[in-house]
Amino acid sequence: MKTTVGQINGPILIRWISASLAFGISSLALAYGGSVSNGGDVIRCFASPAAFPVASLYSLDYVIARQRHPTANFAPVPSWDESVLRISKILAKGNSHLAHSFADFVAGLQNPVPGVPVPKRSWSFFDWKYVGPELSEDYLGALPANCPREIQEDPTFRVRRSIVRVKDDESILYIYDARVLPILLRDFPQQASFLLVHEWLWDFTPDIDRLREINSAIHSAKFETLTAEQINTLFGAK
Repeated sequence: MKTTVGQINGPILIRWISASLAFGISSLALAYGGSVSNGGDVIRCFASPAAFPVASLYSLDYVIARQRHPTANFAPVPSWDESVLRISKILAKGNSHLAHSFADFVAGLQNPVPGVPVPKRSWSFFDWKYVGPELSEDYLGALPANCPREIQEDPTFRVRRSIVRVKDDESILYIYDARVLPILLRDFPQQASFLLVHEWLWDFTPDIDRLREINSAIHSAKFETLTAEQINTLFGAK
């Protein structure tokens, strides 16, 4: 199954390119002929000083990073475009392969030609509500008090899958929740950046713990100070 490109441009420009995908996650993998990786998850958190300035959906990577590294100083993310520029510049000084890989990922997001598939990567959105639990109880138990497992208004809510990555031998299809990602891109770009970089990092490791540590490092202010050798070590690159 080939899906046409959904666009995610700077000032959010997301539109229907293809018909709604009436599949669950397992059915989608069978239809596309590929495997499904854990997607970018979000959880609703209430406001709490510093780390959670407003009540909103937060990237699970961000929430877990805050738990593991409570004093971490994350770089400001005024917009996804600015986050792309920052990450690209840092990767370019460390490893050209990493920089090209990230550029390829970003190009898939910003293809300006509706209906034309992007080589290797394509995006489409699906209006769904997929509620885990795909997290281990260890992760759920580690969540901060302002990010509860259940919310009274929605007793089934735990973690919402906002992006699913489906991969076959030739291409990668990303399907994202049309009710989550556009809002984060517009109003909470730091959380959108955590989500989107999470998807790119699946190219390098199937280990979710390692992936989240790399994502946390990329979004930290310290990432800007790393040497080329340290960047390669972070990614396990040569």
